[in-house]
Amino acid sequence: MSKVPAWGWAVLVVILAGAGAAVWWFWPGQGIELPEDNLLVNADFESGARGWSYPTWSEHWAGFEVDRREAHSGRRAAHLEVRNDPARSTLVWGVMQELRPKEFPHYLAGFYRVNSWEQGTPLMYLQSVIIVWRKKPAAGMNNFQVRFLLGGVAFRPTRMENVRYIHFSKAAPVQGQWTPFAVDVWEAFQSQWGYVPPEWDRINVFFEARYDEREKADAPIRAEVFYDDLYLGFSLPDFAQGLVK
Repeated sequence: MSKVPAWGWAVLVVILAGAGAAVWWFWPGQGIELPEDNLLVNADFESGARGWSYPTWSEHWAGFEVDRREAHSGRRAAHLEVRNDPARSTLVWGVMQELRPKEFPHYLAGFYRVNSWEQGTPLMYLQSVIIVWRKKPAAGMNNFQVRFLLGGVAFRPTRMENVRYIHFSKAAPVQGQWTPFAVDVWEAFQSQWGYVPPEWDRINVFFEARYDEREKADAPIRAEVFYDDLYLGFSLPDFAQGLVK
């Protein structure tokens, strides 16, 4: 197991605890154990944006920042500042990695934090996505996906032939604290597609905040979202015990 370093706020937690104040288990800045088999590069964002990207070719993507405004551990996290664009009915903020692992990853886990959430349209939500690109496209599908809905929407947001959804939470995202999530990727693909992929060309993983099908008459959209300490691999992290969906 590799230790994600604890900085800054961890000291404040000790002071508050000594004074008898209540301290939540996943306080920002607390160190956390991540398995060493993590396929994600720079999973704690302490090296800035290294290893992370987004689909710059897509008109529906707005990208991300890595900064020190919030961090679950260490000093940095991915920061998604969500704002509606009148010219675009669909817009996505998020981080992505493209992987070519020898084995299909078993678990996906991490933390998100929402500091503000003004849901001016029904289809505004958080999700993580795994896209499996086929070596040999079949039935017109170059890839097939499972999208894990982390919060903000209680129904299936879109209907596409190559997409399946699993709800981790149907509620609005909790605000003002770090929220852990974890899913069994094998079980997800088995239940949604009937099998765990035996082979692939590449695998993309996304962590997103987004809105879809926004109409011009809808209320304004604003949200501030962070992701940190992300994991994709073969061992369920300690913090994820009991969370798996």
